[in-house]
Amino acid sequence: MLVSIENIADDVLLGLWKMEDEPSLKVREKEQKAVRELVAAMLQYKTSIGESSRTDEPVEIGHEESGKPILKGWHISISHTKGYAAVLLSKNHEVGIDIEYVSDRVKRIADRFLRPDEQAESVTDLLLHWCAKEAIYKLYSELDLTFQQMKIVDLQPQSDFFHVENESKNGLVSVTKVFYLVHQDYVLTYTWIS
Repeated sequence: MLVSIENIADDVLLGLWKMEDEPSLKVREKEQKAVRELVAAMLQYKTSIGESSRTDEPVEIGHEESGKPILKGWHISISHTKGYAAVLLSKNHEVGIDIEYVSDRVKRIADRFLRPDEQAESVTDLLLHWCAKEAIYKLYSELDLTFQQMKIVDLQPQSDFFHVENESKNGLVSVTKVFYLVHQDYVLTYTWIS
């Protein structure tokens, strides 16, 4: 079921889908179906506001060898978690998105993604660190960044974004703005670059 489609910036579209309980489908099949239906709704939305023309061709999402999704004519990033699918689409911007359901299981893997110079006091903070690094990894997939090469630098309560420093293997550091949403069921992070 469609939760939302939102034009979050010039040429950047964010979509969220809540998966319905379909006992006849395996989890992976539910995720794939949700993503196809969400992308179709997002493309229809772009057409309805006159930003693109679309035929009624079925949505064909492919994947590069690395696993990165491909949608002809679009930059796309996909994420899913228990019960939800999220997609970020743009014609002109590289995009990255991640969604994770709220659970304290993230505490068990915190040492894999949290740097010694990062602080995360709560489950929400841990999830924001995890999701932001996943979104950045997807955004810069060609750099093959590790979690230790990414640092959350200004996570502040009462904001809707923070910055992540990314240190590539050649030692160059860039800073990327990551937007986020904390919901009772999930944490969502997303980002894009020109």
